[in-house]
Amino acid sequence: MERVVRVVRVVRVVRVVCVVHVLLLWSLCTAKHSEYQGTVMTYYPLITHQNTSVTVQVRFKSNSKSCIVNNYYCPSEGCYRISYKKVTVDRDLTTEFCQTESVWTRTSPTNAPMLMKLFPYNWISSTVNRALEAKASTLVELRSRSDTGQSNASPQTTILPVYRVSWNCPSNIRLLTFDPDGDRVRCRSADKSRDANECEQCTLPSVLRLTPSCSVSFSSSSSSSVGLHAVELMMEDFPTSDMVLTATDGAQEERSTGDPISRLAIQFLLSVGSAAPSCSPGMYLPVFVKPTPQHEDHIYSVVSETLQIYIQAQARESTISDVLFSGPSNMTKAKSNGQYVLSWAPSAAELGKGFAVCFVAEAVHGSAKFHSEHRCVVVHVRNVPDVNGSSPVRSSSLFSLAFILLYEYFC
Repeated sequence: MERVVRVVRVVRVVRVVCVVHVLLLWSLCTAKHSEYQGTVMTYYPLITHQNTSVTVQVRFKSNSKSCIVNNYYCPSEGCYRISYKKVTVDRDLTTEFCQTESVWTRTSPTNAPMLMKLFPYNWISSTVNRALEAKASTLVELRSRSDTGQSNASPQTTILPVYRVSWNCPSNIRLLTFDPDGDRVRCRSADKSRDANECEQCTLPSVLRLTPSCSVSFSSSSSSSVGLHAVELMMEDFPTSDMVLTATDGAQEERSTGDPISRLAIQFLLSVGSAAPSCSPGMYLPVFVKPTPQHEDHIYSVVSETLQIYIQAQARESTISDVLFSGPSNMTKAKSNGQYVLSWAPSAAELGKGFAVCFVAEAVHGSAKFHSEHRCVVVHVRNVPDVNGSSPVRSSSLFSLAFILLYEYFC
């Protein structure tokens, strides 16, 4: 009898704990935090099963002040999460921003397109362009392509949460536009007339200009631009020749060179600071020096071996304080002999894929902070070493399941 009473008490305690967790989850689902600083999502198709279901790996970066994950959801039927991993990528030394990467592996009964939408959050307060509720969406296109015979893969890119510029110094941010299928990649401003979930502001800040080739240029004529600006962009891939997309039920759709295949949300903050004493690169604004890779370099890594990317910057009148980066999960950063080293040991799950890594050098002079140019590289994962040996790298030989299930059930 005493044992039965104990069991009953344990069951009651478990019930109370479950209720507390459910209430906590509900508050997480319904509350809108005001730390949103941007996002980017990319995807790779993994396998088409014999029963016509498709497994795809979706990676999305979440930018916030305190490492909050800005989740997406899939409103279309048949979009199921089968595994989930969240890792902090990088955060600055003064906790002004943090970036996490979440990796979802999902299986859908068909290869029909999936529209992923951002859960409702609020942009960080006090943006110059008065951004409020954050909206973002990504179209995951998985139908088979007639030109490759495989499901479409999205462009591979990434962004930092915040890009710093001085209001008196024109600058340029070149986004990475690598496409695994060899498609032509173009960027545009987010437009709610195309999809109501693409954006909240839906207008590019007046101090920015965007080219179709995904170059974002900054220019300002006065200090009134000082502050944080929310930036909402879309990246799309276009076939280089006419082709056909085929669904698992046999339905087909033609795509010309002017028709986008997939679309990705790219959102970040532009931080415009006070005037720099000089806009000459290498004075206050840091510049990269060897052995730092060049923008859009292709670097080759080997499964289970540690890849190391060496980055070095200098400035005459300011002090290099950090290198900020965005890359794949589990990439780490360390400083050694005046250089910053990004290290990553890809797993077998990354074999055959290309991953975006972007970085800037940050320098300080008094209370002012300055960023270098924005550089990105593509890291390709192979099972054999690069025979050329010309890359500027060196090689050397969770959420709990219960929490995920409860979150999906109640959210």
